[in-house]
Amino acid sequence: MAEDPFYKKCCLADGECSGRIEWHHNLCWAGSNVNNKSCILPLCHHHHMIADYRDIKDKLNRIMAGRMTDDEKVNFSKVVRYDLMVPLLVV
Repeated sequence: MAEDPFYKKCCLADGECSGRIEWHHNLCWAGSNVNNKSCILPLCHHHHMIADYRDIKDKLNRIMAGRMTDDEKVNFSKVVRYDLMVPLLVV
């Protein structure tokens, strides 16, 4: 992941970004962080600190859903229907 260009900048990349890039485990499944590449998102320190805010979490879930394979969406779609989410486009 360190070589992947996606992980070089904050995936939310807005005017509030600040600090170093940190990897955020966006999905917790059965009490543990999921280590799939699609479930780990790059966030600046500022966004990482507020990742649990509802509006930020919704954006992160949409970005994550756009990165997941169909199989991952089915496997992890027990309560949150990631398979039905409209993904946010990340440039």
